[in-house]
Amino acid sequence: MKLIFTLLLLNFLTEVSYAKAFLEEHFADEILRVSAKYSLEPSMLFTLASIESDFEPLAIAVETSPSSAKTLTALRSDKIRVVYGGKTFHSGLSIVSIYPDNLETASYIAGLLEEMGFTFDVGLMQINTCNFSLKEAKDMFNPEKNLEKAAKHLSGCVKRYKNKVHEVECYNRGAGNLNRMLRKKKYYYPYYKRYKKHFTSYFGK
Repeated sequence: MKLIFTLLLLNFLTEVSYAKAFLEEHFADEILRVSAKYSLEPSMLFTLASIESDFEPLAIAVETSPSSAKTLTALRSDKIRVVYGGKTFHSGLSIVSIYPDNLETASYIAGLLEEMGFTFDVGLMQINTCNFSLKEAKDMFNPEKNLEKAAKHLSGCVKRYKNKVHEVECYNRGAGNLNRMLRKKKYYYPYYKRYKKHFTSYFGK
């Protein structure tokens, strides 16, 4: 299993700009470690990380109104890549993805967003600010600590639903939002469709 993951990561992460700062084999080790700790499928964590952050440990994503999204694009510089990515699956808000080139800048931006009243997602598996304090923000850019928190969250989803579609959707939208949808019987699984496409491209059917 470790060999398969290491080879896959070596092939895939060569395209990721920040991957040099986090050794590919170490990343494979961390996925296997947290997967074993929380009884999760390593392939599931790998696929979610690819969707959430494209394996960028310093990635920050903000869901906000179109007007605020355009304001945030002013952060763009030679050291900060900003992508205005259209609408979210569920809320209809705009997504702004921010990719600082170093930890200090990432921490500064996280603090700035907090002061401006934004909620946002950070790190490899895009942990939302509702799941950590501002004091922990810098830790969430640490790949090992981010994966640990992400795996714990995913484990809760797996224990709650025991259904792959609902487990994946729970990771993305949260149990509360998913349960509201299920009660209304308005079944809509766009995130799982994206997950399935990524999973198949990496691991086959």
